[in-house]
Amino acid sequence: MICEKCGEPIAQDALYCENCGARAALQADAAQNAAQARSASARKSMPLDEGGSPEQENPAPEDAARPGRKRRRAKREKMPPADPPIPPEDMIPLTTGQCVGILLALCVPVLNLVLMLKWAYAAQGNESRRSLARAGLILAGVCIGASIVVLAAVTFAVSMGLVSVGGVV
Repeated sequence: MICEKCGEPIAQDALYCENCGARAALQADAAQNAAQARSASARKSMPLDEGGSPEQENPAPEDAARPGRKRRRAKREKMPPADPPIPPEDMIPLTTGQCVGILLALCVPVLNLVLMLKWAYAAQGNESRRSLARAGLILAGVCIGASIVVLAAVTFAVSMGLVSVGGVV
């Protein structure tokens, strides 16, 4: 049996082609061969005035001996590899230079919060930058929460007299 996709021979009981992975059509081949045989016999019995021609009645000897020979030869010719699909603009990963620029922009105190909010919640934009901004906002929230807890603990300790500030008891 011959693979319909790549033209390579495959085993009769194989479900998939070992070369290209295409599914082998076992029952479809039998039905297709029967249909081709019926159409060939119908063409042979058709009179010439109804559209028949001598070429259809008597195929060339090399074509009769090896049906599909030209098709297999054409498929064996090396095709240039197809170009990989280009991802959409917002799915292209950030370059190292872009990451360095983003990190430098995030060092500016007020600008960092504005940029992270803009990048994290913009309807369009690079997915990598959006994820980085969301991670930065989460990290900033955790740091602010931890600072509030520590400040509250120190304030409580000072107000209860557990800790002295500035050496005064």
